[in-house]
Amino acid sequence: MKYISLDIETTGLSLENDIIEVGLVLDDLHNPKPLKELPRIRVLFRHDRLTGQPYALGMHADSGLLKELQKTRTGTEENQVVRDDNSVLRIAPGQFLIQGPSDRRNLIDYDGDTYSQDIYNKGWDLIKKWLEEVCKVNTNLPIRIAGKNVLGFDCRHLQARGFTQKIPIDFRVLDVGTLFLPEHIQNNGRWLPSLVQCLKYSGIQKEIAHTAVEDALDVIECIRYKMG
Repeated sequence: MKYISLDIETTGLSLENDIIEVGLVLDDLHNPKPLKELPRIRVLFRHDRLTGQPYALGMHADSGLLKELQKTRTGTEENQVVRDDNSVLRIAPGQFLIQGPSDRRNLIDYDGDTYSQDIYNKGWDLIKKWLEEVCKVNTNLPIRIAGKNVLGFDCRHLQARGFTQKIPIDFRVLDVGTLFLPEHIQNNGRWLPSLVQCLKYSGIQKEIAHTAVEDALDVIECIRYKMG
């Protein structure tokens, strides 16, 4: 079974907060490869300003994500602009940084909130191209998605920014927390287990990175433990 492990990092839980990072990793349970060899894409969104909640901004400061977003467009030839409009940078293999509009034009409205259409459209176009060219996925068909609280959080943010208009997502998503519900109930858990708890039930002791690709890989490790 092939699926895409998805993780989105935002500046808060509300839809009015900004997406600052998206990570997708392709896994195949019938043909598992080492984690470091799995196809992946990471897209950073650099806004001219961020709207966020203190705990989320503090978390991303600790993870180093905000510092990475502050980097200027300098470096080696590999780090230079790869799109004609000077808004997309290739920062590493499979990694891109998208510069948002400085004048806040091209805004769209979703349920009373406004978002920069231009910056997200560029990100979705990159992801769609990656799915089609690297993963050989037909993006006209629903994509099977996995993650942690992926339907209630990640997919809602994708829908709000128009991603699901470009790439349909299968409504039958795989939330890794549900796989470990029996163990969690035995340990007197009241809610679905967190990703840290899922890793613990999988025999993995580690801290959560709170960066998109690393968290997506953690989900894959848990799924492989339970279903592999």
